[in-house]
Amino acid sequence: MTGKRIRHSFLSGFSVVAAAMAMVEAAPAHAQEETYNFNIPQQDLESVLRQFAAESGQQVTFDAAVVRGLQAPPLEGDFTAREALDYLLAESGLRARKGRSGLFIVQSATTQGAAEGYRTVPTRTAGATSAAANVIIVTAQKRGEALEDVPASISVLTNREIEGRNIVGMEDYLSTVPGVSFVGTGPSLNQIIIRGVGTTLYEQATTSSYFGEVPLTDSISGSGEVGGTTSDLKLVDVERVEVLKGPQGTLFGAGSIGGVVRTIPVAPRLNEVSGSLKAGYGLLDRSDEDDTTLEAVLNLPLVDDRLALRVVGYRMERGGYVERVSTPELEAESARTGLPVDLGQDLGDLLYVGGRAALLWQATDRLSVTVTAATQTLEEDGPAVVDLDLGGYQSQQLRTPGAEELSESEFWFVNAVGEYDFDWMSATASYTHIDEEKVRQEYSEYSSLGALLGFSADKQGDIFELRFASNLEGPLQFVTGVYYEEFSRRQDQVAEWGGLETETPFGLPILDSSPGPNGLPVIWRYPINKFETLDQKAVFGEVSYEIIPALTLTGGARWFKYNRDLLSLGNEFFSVAEVTQSGTKKDGTTFKASLSYEPTEDSLLYAKWATGFRLGGSQLVPPASVCDVDNDGNLDFTNAPLRDGYDSDEVDSYEIGGKLNLNSRARVSAAVYRNDWNGIPVLVSDTSDTCPGFQSVTANAGGARTQGVEVETTIDLAAALQLSGAFSYTDTEFLDDGIGQEGDRLPLSPEFTYSLGLLYDFTLGAHDAYVRADYSYVDGFKTNATDTYPRVQSRSLVSMRASVDLDPLTVSLYVQNLLNDDALVAPDNTLIGRRLRPRVIGAELAYRF
Repeated sequence: MTGKRIRHSFLSGFSVVAAAMAMVEAAPAHAQEETYNFNIPQQDLESVLRQFAAESGQQVTFDAAVVRGLQAPPLEGDFTAREALDYLLAESGLRARKGRSGLFIVQSATTQGAAEGYRTVPTRTAGATSAAANVIIVTAQKRGEALEDVPASISVLTNREIEGRNIVGMEDYLSTVPGVSFVGTGPSLNQIIIRGVGTTLYEQATTSSYFGEVPLTDSISGSGEVGGTTSDLKLVDVERVEVLKGPQGTLFGAGSIGGVVRTIPVAPRLNEVSGSLKAGYGLLDRSDEDDTTLEAVLNLPLVDDRLALRVVGYRMERGGYVERVSTPELEAESARTGLPVDLGQDLGDLLYVGGRAALLWQATDRLSVTVTAATQTLEEDGPAVVDLDLGGYQSQQLRTPGAEELSESEFWFVNAVGEYDFDWMSATASYTHIDEEKVRQEYSEYSSLGALLGFSADKQGDIFELRFASNLEGPLQFVTGVYYEEFSRRQDQVAEWGGLETETPFGLPILDSSPGPNGLPVIWRYPINKFETLDQKAVFGEVSYEIIPALTLTGGARWFKYNRDLLSLGNEFFSVAEVTQSGTKKDGTTFKASLSYEPTEDSLLYAKWATGFRLGGSQLVPPASVCDVDNDGNLDFTNAPLRDGYDSDEVDSYEIGGKLNLNSRARVSAAVYRNDWNGIPVLVSDTSDTCPGFQSVTANAGGARTQGVEVETTIDLAAALQLSGAFSYTDTEFLDDGIGQEGDRLPLSPEFTYSLGLLYDFTLGAHDAYVRADYSYVDGFKTNATDTYPRVQSRSLVSMRASVDLDPLTVSLYVQNLLNDDALVAPDNTLIGRRLRPRVIGAELAYRF
């Protein structure tokens, strides 16, 4: 009890202490600044910022699109750099924030930081440097910072890289990020594993995914059925993607024990009417179907400098490529069961339709409010799964007359963000409502069964966060805030039978309950209805202090408390009609500490320790009368307790890394890490005849360790030629026999990955153009702990894109999977899986205004 009181007292006073320290530090830090003599005439803001940099020797970075069309007043006299910038920006609606390396970042009070378009103005001490260098601004620590200033391993995809690599979804890029693995077992069934932290297909998320301020993952989804761990909103009108590696428990909370993936959309622009239209067409190898893409973006200022609307819409269709065939064995099963053989071509056609609208209200120069609404629907026309025994892109299946296979999902959210700039601190309040529905109906993967399996689920959630981030001139910086979320989820599963009543799978009887969704007899319904609820609250904070020049210490903590409840209204598998209820609750604290050192302005070294957690859960427990006949409290023939919940698992992470910028010609970042993972949830099954249905319970019984190396680099080989590369080595092992065998490798992560990219900019006549080529290799890996499922196969992908800007038209040609590599990328079980998508050759036409 004493320990809990101490933690509560520490965390309750965290923000008060940080704010008090900040106010103490702010005044003297400002007074000690050097003054400069300025003589800047009135002119456009971009020219003013360049002259400011030349006269003060300070580095300034800004987005050209943000300052375009703005004017600045004249400035003459002696001022500090901060005083001068505050005066020059006073009427612009912009602000300047100073990074730890001394770099001033000029941006809108509403921006989340841009990854593309930011230009660093050379200082007067920069010598002959004339070309402006791109600076990547990230918000990984919930404040805008230059990527080189962040003491953590972060991979960033800029807007130009997203376009140049023809990236539209998670499957297009995540497997090429060092230390990251992506497994997609179907539409909206996506798993992201970072640094080896993952053990089971369909498990509750170990990596959090965000779209702006909106969490796309939650701790109530996963664990199979309709499951999946994150929604894949398509990358249309996106500023950048940030991949944060290692536990992010203090700032991002539960479910980030592996890391965080953040997609940052383009914010509305207050001062320009702009937009784009894009149409794309691709020829898919091994298919009679094609890929088509339509995208539209419109930015519309409604009130000058005060109100702007940005609207995005898209429709993407991806052709199917799986052929459903017949075999003599399947014909025999058809005769026995009375179910016809299903035949078809080009199964797996996907249709994404989505859009969003963001309304920005700049109420004052300090206060802004942004409201965003977004939606995306997904339909799959027959599953793109192949029969592993047949090989290639073929499958075999019996069909239930009067019913169709389908996979549909609809996701939408509304998010409101309010930001207030206090100069020395910014306050951000974010509220989100999420709603998602999923329906999946497919034939049993075991073709001899022929049952029609139906899954449906819907969830709703509300999330609120209030945080404060400092913007101090002195050695102290902080982020602190509070968080609350509540989710509910309903789930239903049913199996219908359209064949002979005497030939049901496993001899299951026809249930006396009502017919299934297709009006067919039901042979299995488990559970009749399942309802889950979750509420979680948290207080978090991080403080950084520059102990001496260039040496910074950071510490952080997050206190959390959650309740999860599970309610089942009957279970016809056991002929149980009564209500079954279970629940779990827990509170705890996660921590972070790091030490960073900047030997020069262009280098950073750091060491970090961080912890992360994943919420425990509730579960339906099989009846003790038939599954604990010896009354020892455990599932029979196992050591797993029959309890209605399991606890949180935790990761302790240790990381050493560095970042180096060589004369603005080469950037190198590298990290070495180790993760100790404890209390891993383990699914334990009783396969005896006593407990029917191969019943399972989840228990905290596993321990594991992951460790590895990650390297990324970008090199300007010449003024117009850029080489990028990445490499990762991931070593994983179980520390006991709780899940797999002690010493065995964990599933779901490759041992090696590496990639290379080459970008060449040139002019074609009077028009800007580029050619880009990318190569990536992903090692094969096992997909379950006991290695009884087929392995994901190693794969090598080559892609290319060429583009010419005819202003306002842009014409592009591309090819994905140039060598038509074929590999199993996601086995569902021992019988079926999904293969690498065949080669696509396509063209795009974009119109920008």
